[in-house]
Amino acid sequence: MAGILAGTIALLVVASIVLTGLILVYRPLATIDGEFRLLGLDARAEVLRDSYGVPHIYAQTAHDLFYLQGYVTAQDRLFQMDLYRRAGAGRLAEVLGEPALDSDKQFRTFGLARVAARELPLLRDDTQKNLSAYADGVNKFLEGHGDSLPLEFVILGYRPDRWSTLDSLVVAKLQAYDAANNLDQELLRAGLASRFGTGVLATLMPDPSGHAASVDERAWAAVAPYLRAGSSSLPGAVALSSLLPGAGDGTGSNCWALAGSRTATGRPILAGDPHLAVRNPSIWYEVGLEGPGYKLVGFSFAGIPGIVIGHNDRIAWSLTYAYTDTQDLFVERQDPTDPRRYEYRGQFET
Repeated sequence: MAGILAGTIALLVVASIVLTGLILVYRPLATIDGEFRLLGLDARAEVLRDSYGVPHIYAQTAHDLFYLQGYVTAQDRLFQMDLYRRAGAGRLAEVLGEPALDSDKQFRTFGLARVAARELPLLRDDTQKNLSAYADGVNKFLEGHGDSLPLEFVILGYRPDRWSTLDSLVVAKLQAYDAANNLDQELLRAGLASRFGTGVLATLMPDPSGHAASVDERAWAAVAPYLRAGSSSLPGAVALSSLLPGAGDGTGSNCWALAGSRTATGRPILAGDPHLAVRNPSIWYEVGLEGPGYKLVGFSFAGIPGIVIGHNDRIAWSLTYAYTDTQDLFVERQDPTDPRRYEYRGQFET
């Protein structure tokens, strides 16, 4: 009798654990059927998901279009959105602890969030409105699902902050960093020049354009005493790559087009392959947008409204990376008596 009772209790405990696990996993999943009354919409709108789960949004105003894009993206990618904005702003260690500290130090030094805050007032009025509508949609989802957050938030034990227009700009800058490819090259060039002299650079690191590489020897002489040959990767970049594989690698891409005269169908073909890192979930977020002035299908980034690559009812577009110098390094001298001050034009300033 005692054995039967113990077995029954054990079975109930296991069933309870399984049920709790299923609730934690499945409860946050997006609701794809039914009608909802969302405060904040201008008019009636519709979201249809195709057989792949891709949302196609139909709205009567631009505000509602981007409001619902924010809402459905939060449905599908809320933790990814929060992780990306934290990475760009240097706030990963708040939730991930010491392993993310080097990444936070690097991105706070880069100042992506500070620059984004200064750029926000410079955006066009309609762009600011679209960003604001997107943020409102994300926050509407947060308001209605605070008790059913994705499992990652439950495991890490925190609730995400409200989304803001600034967060979208920070994510956009993180993606720009993701696409850049010459930070490590700059470090490698400096390391080679420090160890072997600037004369080796033309041979070991020739200009990709084919033009003769040149070195400003006067500038090099000014900074060389403060450099030492070392690693061609920053600790922060290594730390971020452990969380977001391939971040900042900028491994290249390709993009090509064929005229209709060269295709079997007589229609032109555009192929774009940005070569971004493979992650789960994907960097890309597929979505369809149809409303006044918009009839788009393509890919965005989780956290950014609109379409980055895709097509409308007339044209298609994509993007590729070129060998461009998008990152420069500066040697800064700290005040030996106050590390918060740096030398500028012969004087130390904060």
